[in-house]
Amino acid sequence: MKLMDKYILREFLTPLFYIIAGFSMITIVFDLFGHLSHFLDTKAPIWLVVRYYLCIFLQTLEYTLPASLLFATLYTQWLMAKNNELTAMRASGVSFSRIMVPYLAVAFTLSVISAVLKETVIPFTNQWAETLSENKFKIPKHQLQRNLAYYNSTDNREWLIDAIDLNMPGTLTGVRVKLERKDNICFEEIAAKKARWLDGQWWFFKGHRQPYNNEGIPDKGKTPIPLNPAGEIIPELTETPSDFVNEIKPWEYLTSLEMMDYLHKHPQISKEAIANKKTDFHAHLALPWACLLVTLFGIPVGARGSKQNPLAGIFLAVVFFLGFYFLTHFGIFCGKKHIVLPWIGAWFSNIVSAVIGITMIIRMK
Repeated sequence: MKLMDKYILREFLTPLFYIIAGFSMITIVFDLFGHLSHFLDTKAPIWLVVRYYLCIFLQTLEYTLPASLLFATLYTQWLMAKNNELTAMRASGVSFSRIMVPYLAVAFTLSVISAVLKETVIPFTNQWAETLSENKFKIPKHQLQRNLAYYNSTDNREWLIDAIDLNMPGTLTGVRVKLERKDNICFEEIAAKKARWLDGQWWFFKGHRQPYNNEGIPDKGKTPIPLNPAGEIIPELTETPSDFVNEIKPWEYLTSLEMMDYLHKHPQISKEAIANKKTDFHAHLALPWACLLVTLFGIPVGARGSKQNPLAGIFLAVVFFLGFYFLTHFGIFCGKKHIVLPWIGAWFSNIVSAVIGITMIIRMK
């Protein structure tokens, strides 16, 4: 069996590599037509251009990987069926399910890799590439965001920040933090000209504490308590710099863990916003598994390719691929419009595709 697995893997991985490379080159060349003049005008260094297109490559993997797997599976299965290799394997007592194992192992591995990249690397590379493009391919020294308001409804604290540099989110300028009771009445305000995140704690510099009365307004009978001029730790503040960055960062650039944290700390947002964000969260988890699902579909279609016009199999695969993403967007639309639960909408195309693929494989036996 190991010899058979090695043979199938060799026959499968070779076209898969070339198809992925081909899709990637098409993407890069297409993007280069739009940005070549900017590279020349700004005299962007080669390393910056290479890094930018590496980010573009990672960004498009979500679509190129499933498409590449589908066409590589079709080609390999069609070629083996045409040469009667599948017939010989099955005549030797090897079940069709056993023949599928190398294909599904590769597809499952690439699905896991895609999910890990989508959770760890791709959100940051996507934002970096977009920021670089917006700045005409010059790395900005500062990314200032002004007048940021952040409310932690879990701990009843409101932050008002005059300026935050996204390149150095651990340093804030012009900070006011209002501490509230459970009834949302402010009982104290901490203000400082500067705040820094050091060793997992907030240090406030050149500031004071202002007590508030029971009505939630500054208590004129109590003078502000100055903070230590050398800096003072404010231990009750548990917010982190990433909380402020995630408040500013577009939702699609957050990881699933950051999305969960955002939803946990913002229970007060509207039902429509919760439906939108929960649907996007589940879609974030569901889409990487397209690699496995299209392969599950491509195996039986490719195996039947020798008995029919190969173009018919390719056409059916393209229809399936487009249909998969149509159902994906349709499910997401339904989830965001409260027609179905968010997780059902996000996983709808996966469920339908899995049923179709498994049904076709059962009929092959």
